[in-house]
Amino acid sequence: GSNRGGASVREAMSERAEDDIELPAALSAMRRFALDDALLLFDRRTGLTALCEGLETLGLRMRAPRVVQFAITNACNLACTFCSRDATAASGWSADEAFALLRDLDERGTLEVAFGGGEPLAFKGFSALARRLSEETSLAVSLTTNGALLIDAMAEALAPFVGQIRVSVYDDVDHRPALARLAARRVRYGVNWLVTPERLASVEAFVLDLAGRGCRDVLLLSYNGRD
Repeated sequence: GSNRGGASVREAMSERAEDDIELPAALSAMRRFALDDALLLFDRRTGLTALCEGLETLGLRMRAPRVVQFAITNACNLACTFCSRDATAASGWSADEAFALLRDLDERGTLEVAFGGGEPLAFKGFSALARRLSEETSLAVSLTTNGALLIDAMAEALAPFVGQIRVSVYDDVDHRPALARLAARRVRYGVNWLVTPERLASVEAFVLDLAGRGCRDVLLLSYNGRD
């Protein structure tokens, strides 16, 4: 009997849309994203998320990817020996084509685009694309960069229009100026760092230093080379 009752509840909720669910006032302004039998709420400027589950969310179904990873260009200003990308691959995207695709995904319900590459800041007109996405869609815009092209003008152009920037730290690029520029403009940022056996002893000091510079989180990566 209990199984049949559960099925009846699901059937009754099968036509429910995420916009039909009443939320507490503190959450009502957040963007809604339907999961299977759950509702995700998201604030693109702060990154705050809230997951709602219960009888009210039964029947909701996910209809679009929550986040889209977008390799906007294959070009890069660095030549790291451990890079996994195919350096010979062509980069065919234009800013208008990228915007059109992402606008359509936004209309389907996608919450965020995370730009990578290559180096996204090497893409001509990237800051203008980020601004257009921020002003003309509801997408959160984030990116991963090596930080070398994150000069004052670029940081100033991006700051109002991105939700988060991730900076990949390498030994031959001083990451501190880029982090200072982001912190000065109150941009949420995190750091990616490749950990090798030689670096293990310095992990604690490195992470504590980043925390003192305003870093939000640190992603420690492992090396996957054939050697």
